[in-house]
Amino acid sequence: MLPAAHRGAGQNVSFPDVCLTPPAPGVPVPYTNLGMHAMAAPFSPTVMVGGLPALNLSAKIPITTGDEAGTLHPTIKGQGTFVAGSPTVMVDGLPAINLTAPVTGNAMNAPKGEHLIPNAVSVFYNL
Repeated sequence: MLPAAHRGAGQNVSFPDVCLTPPAPGVPVPYTNLGMHAMAAPFSPTVMVGGLPALNLSAKIPITTGDEAGTLHPTIKGQGTFVAGSPTVMVDGLPAINLTAPVTGNAMNAPKGEHLIPNAVSVFYNL
Protein backbone atom coordinates (compact mmCIF):
# COMPACT_ATOMS: atom_id res chain seq x y z
CA MET A 1 0.00 0.00 0.00
CA LEU A 2 1.25 3.45 -0.92
CA PRO A 3 0.07 6.90 0.23
CA ALA A 4 -2.48 8.58 -2.05
CA ALA A 5 -1.70 11.83 -3.86
CA HIS A 6 -3.90 14.92 -3.68
CA ARG A 7 -3.69 18.61 -4.50
CA GLY A 8 -1.76 19.42 -1.34
CA ALA A 9 1.78 19.46 -0.01
CA GLY A 10 3.25 16.55 -2.00
CA GLN A 11 6.08 16.97 -4.48
CA ASN A 12 7.61 15.25 -7.47
CA VAL A 13 11.40 15.01 -7.72
CA SER A 14 13.15 14.59 -11.09
CA PHE A 15 16.89 14.29 -11.73
CA PRO A 16 18.91 15.08 -13.74
CA ASP A 17 17.55 18.23 -15.35
CA VAL A 18 20.64 19.16 -17.40
CA CYS A 19 20.60 22.85 -18.33
CA LEU A 20 23.18 25.12 -19.91
CA THR A 21 24.38 27.46 -17.20
CA PRO A 22 26.41 30.71 -17.52
CA PRO A 23 29.15 31.66 -18.28
CA ALA A 24 28.79 31.62 -22.07
CA PRO A 25 28.74 29.46 -24.13
CA GLY A 26 27.18 27.51 -21.27
CA VAL A 27 28.21 24.68 -19.00
CA PRO A 28 25.85 21.67 -18.79
CA VAL A 29 24.88 21.33 -15.12
CA PRO A 30 22.46 18.71 -13.72
CA TYR A 31 19.79 20.20 -11.44
CA THR A 32 17.14 18.58 -9.27
CA ASN A 33 13.67 19.50 -10.54
CA LEU A 34 10.69 19.81 -8.14
CA GLY A 35 6.98 19.84 -8.96
CA MET A 36 4.45 20.98 -6.32
CA HIS A 37 1.18 19.06 -6.21
CA ALA A 38 -0.63 22.17 -4.93
CA MET A 39 -0.29 23.56 -8.48
CA ALA A 40 -1.60 20.42 -10.24
CA ALA A 41 -4.57 20.67 -12.61
CA PRO A 42 -6.92 19.20 -13.54
CA PHE A 43 -7.75 17.46 -10.29
CA SER A 44 -10.73 15.34 -9.29
CA PRO A 45 -13.92 17.33 -8.73
CA THR A 46 -15.56 14.39 -6.92
CA VAL A 47 -12.92 12.32 -5.07
CA MET A 48 -11.36 13.80 -1.94
CA VAL A 49 -8.28 12.45 -0.15
CA GLY A 50 -7.58 13.93 3.25
CA GLY A 51 -10.05 16.73 2.47
CA LEU A 52 -8.33 17.76 -0.78
CA PRO A 53 -9.02 16.79 -4.41
CA ALA A 54 -7.35 13.53 -5.49
CA LEU A 55 -4.92 13.45 -8.41
CA ASN A 56 -5.15 11.11 -11.38
CA LEU A 57 -3.08 10.54 -14.50
CA SER A 58 -4.54 13.62 -16.26
CA ALA A 59 -2.98 16.02 -13.71
CA LYS A 60 -0.17 18.29 -14.89
CA ILE A 61 2.02 20.65 -12.89
CA PRO A 62 2.35 23.84 -14.97
CA ILE A 63 5.63 25.07 -13.47
CA THR A 64 8.48 23.05 -11.96
CA THR A 65 11.39 24.59 -10.08
CA GLY A 66 15.04 23.97 -9.31
CA ASP A 67 16.68 24.73 -12.65
CA GLU A 68 16.42 28.53 -12.62
CA ALA A 69 20.22 28.97 -12.81
CA GLY A 70 20.27 27.22 -16.20
CA THR A 71 19.31 30.37 -18.07
CA LEU A 72 21.18 29.51 -21.27
CA HIS A 73 18.99 26.44 -21.82
CA PRO A 74 15.80 26.93 -23.89
CA THR A 75 13.59 25.27 -21.25
CA ILE A 76 13.51 26.27 -17.58
CA LYS A 77 10.63 25.88 -15.12
CA GLY A 78 8.69 23.74 -17.62
CA GLN A 79 5.63 21.54 -17.05
CA GLY A 80 5.70 18.40 -14.91
CA THR A 81 3.67 15.32 -15.85
CA PHE A 82 2.74 11.99 -14.32
CA VAL A 83 3.82 9.07 -16.51
CA ALA A 84 1.85 6.26 -14.84
CA GLY A 85 -0.54 5.75 -11.97
CA SER A 86 -2.05 2.90 -10.00
CA PRO A 87 -2.90 -0.19 -12.05
CA THR A 88 -5.84 -1.01 -9.77
CA VAL A 89 -7.22 2.23 -8.28
CA MET A 90 -9.11 4.65 -10.54
CA VAL A 91 -10.05 8.26 -9.80
CA ASP A 92 -12.67 9.63 -12.20
CA GLY A 93 -11.93 6.78 -14.62
CA LEU A 94 -8.14 7.32 -14.78
CA PRO A 95 -5.31 5.71 -12.77
CA ALA A 96 -4.88 7.28 -9.33
CA ILE A 97 -1.54 8.84 -8.43
CA ASN A 98 0.30 7.50 -5.39
CA LEU A 99 3.74 7.75 -3.78
CA THR A 100 6.53 6.52 -6.12
CA ALA A 101 4.50 7.20 -9.29
CA PRO A 102 6.90 7.91 -12.19
CA VAL A 103 7.02 11.54 -13.33
CA THR A 104 8.86 13.93 -15.66
CA GLY A 105 9.85 17.53 -15.00
CA ASN A 106 10.70 20.70 -16.91
CA ALA A 107 8.82 19.78 -20.09
CA MET A 108 10.51 16.34 -20.11
CA ASN A 109 14.03 17.81 -19.88
CA ALA A 110 14.16 15.87 -16.58
CA PRO A 111 12.76 12.58 -17.94
CA LYS A 112 13.18 10.40 -14.84
CA GLY A 113 11.56 11.15 -11.54
CA GLU A 114 9.10 9.99 -8.93
CA HIS A 115 6.45 11.33 -6.61
CA LEU A 116 8.75 11.14 -3.55
CA ILE A 117 7.35 13.61 -1.02
CA PRO A 118 4.00 12.21 0.20
CA ASN A 119 0.69 14.05 0.48
CA ALA A 120 -1.75 12.09 2.60
CA VAL A 121 0.07 9.68 4.86
CA SER A 122 -3.21 8.52 6.40
CA VAL A 123 -4.87 7.45 3.11
CA PHE A 124 -3.36 4.50 1.26
CA TYR A 125 -4.18 2.85 -2.06
CA ASN A 126 -4.04 -0.93 -1.98
CA LEU A 127 -2.16 -1.76 -5.19
